[in-house]
Formats: sequence, C-alpha cells, structure tokens
Amino acid sequence: MSETLQKVQSKQEILALEEAVGHPLAHDLTQVIPATHYKGPRFKKGYVVKEEDLETLRSMGREHLAILHLDEGEVHEDDAALRLAAGLTGVGVDCEGPGEGKCSLRAEHRGLLAFDAEMVHAINADSEWIVATLPPHIPVEQGEVVASFRIRPLWTTEEHVAAAEALAEPIGVQPFLPLKTGLVTTGRELAEGRVEDAFRPRLERKLDY
Repeated sequence: MSETLQKVQSKQEILALEEAVGHPLAHDLTQVIPATHYKGPRFKKGYVVKEEDLETLRSMGREHLAILHLDEGEVHEDDAALRLAAGLTGVGVDCEGPGEGKCSLRAEHRGLLAFDAEMVHAINADSEWIVATLPPHIPVEQGEVVASFRIRPLWTTEEHVAAAEALAEPIGVQPFLPLKTGLVTTGRELAEGRVEDAFRPRLERKLDY
C-alpha cells in the first residue's frame, strides 16, 4: 500500500448524507443513468458536499459517504489553491477555479505578461506546490491561460500554505498602449521614387501586430 493511500485511509470517516454536507469526499463517486447509457464520475475525490447535492446522491443509491476528516492546521486542496490565488492574481488577469485543487489565470485583455520568475521558482521549491506559467515579458492574447497552479496532495498543512502566500507576488498583464510612430525617410532617390522604400512596409507590419 502506497504512503499516499495510507494517508487518505487514515483520514476517512463514514457519515450519513446529511452529516457529510460541508466535508470533502474521500473517493470519486460514479453515476449510472440507464436511460442514456451514461456511466461516469459524478463527484470527484475532494469535492465538498453541498446541501443541493443530496437529492442526486440519493438517486445514486448513496445513504452514507466516505469523507475526509481534516484536523486543525490541515487545509483542503481547494482552499489552499484559493489562498495562493489571492496572492498571484494581479491586474489584467482573471482567476478560474478551484477544481480538484487547481486554479488557472487567464488574460483579461491583450498585453504583456509581467511577473517575477524567481518568485515562481521559490514557490516550486516546496514539493507540495506546482506552479506553471508562460515565460514572463511575452505578448499574450485575451483569454489565454498564462498560469496554473495547484497543491499536489488532497490536503496540506497550514505551514505549506502560509509559506507560499508569503512568497506570492502578482502575475499580471499590462495592456499595450496606443502610441504614435513617426518615420523620417532620407535620400533623394527615395523622394524621387527611383528606389522603392523597403523599410516602411516592414515597420507597418510590426505596428499592425
């Protein structure tokens, strides 16, 4: 038995449906819908049970659930991701999630991605965390995912979360500003049209980008 599985099993507790509200699931729950021949995961491991889920769970034949019981000082993966998101979400990006402990940042507009790469390396030095980003100082498009991050285990300790929060700095997208460009062309041969101006078309293409 793996160490991870042993840790999960040590945290399991079986509760009646109503008592499970507000607690994270210890396992995936599969739903079968005979009318549509559907069979697949309906609730993922780590999902926090809500009051509105009870009717669906009963239709799946569930009267009791195996939930994760976290002790004081332990943080669920979704809560950990949201806390890091608060420090990483800068101007010009929108945070999506969490889902299974993962959050993503999307550019709200076209612009230049700006953040400190060393900050990301520092957070990733803790093996509990995974932070992946596009390279800094590159142009990004509206709606593009510029960063994603998650905590590796289903739960972690307050110390791991607080350490990441202390390191976190905003990841943002700076909008491109509409600036005027002037071009001074010299040379009589150009002015008289005897030589074709090859530089202006190149400059116009770059400005169009």
